Amino acid sequence: MAAWYLKKSVTPPTKTSPPALPKLANVETNVENLVNWDDIVGFLLTFPDTELTTTWNNPAIKTGGRLVAWWRDAADSPESIALKVDPSEKLALIADPNSPFYTIEHFEKTGTQAVLVQPELVPAQELQELLTEAWRLNAKARVRRDWEAQQ
Repeated sequence: MAAWYLKKSVTPPTKTSPPALPKLANVETNVENLVNWDDIVGFLLTFPDTELTTTWNNPAIKTGGRLVAWWRDAADSPESIALKVDPSEKLALIADPNSPFYTIEHFEKTGTQAVLVQPELVPAQELQELLTEAWRLNAKARVRRDWEAQQ
């Protein structure tokens, strides 16, 4: 079966607005919950070859100069993090209209393989797994192999 992205005439399904889900009030933030940018930075900086930097004036985490995740607080993505994902994972994450994950028109136009989410809407374990996978996708092969050998 040919994937949709191999067919130039087919437009992939997209969800281009934040989900209409309530924000969680009075959530205690810590590394286990990963509900704010500082917690996410703390988690990602435990991986080798990562740095806190910026991208287009937004705080970001990179590994080997490649984006892993970044904070985005714009009209089309309020108080959200963007994280790099595999193309098939992106489709799966945004396919469900009730999912907290979404994309924006800019990502679709530029082919950016990332999803957005308000971090407090995702269970900590799932967010940790997605952030770990985002790091794996972008880490240099040698760094990734060395890290995986230590796990």
